[in-house]
Amino acid sequence: MLNMMNQLAKNRILTFNATKCATVHILKGQIHHTKFNIDGTSIGILMDRDQSDYLSTELGNNVRHRLKNLASQILADLKKIEESKESSLNPVILGR
Repeated sequence: MLNMMNQLAKNRILTFNATKCATVHILKGQIHHTKFNIDGTSIGILMDRDQSDYLSTELGNNVRHRLKNLASQILADLKKIEESKESSLNPVILGR
């Protein structure tokens, strides 16, 4: 499939930059560490807890869990602000 997509891209004068690519091979719910190539160049493999950024979006196996933790932390911060009597006097910026 990758070879076919690569050939279609070449026919349109486009190229894949394998150094900017990453793969996750999932089979029956399990991650397999399979090597893939584009034009003989190896594509990076995302291991069990790795992530890759694509257009400022985190991709990978552990992202959902990390986002859930981040959302929980933000909600806890918002609850503290809500409970604080001084929250209307002191503006707070959440930087995470």
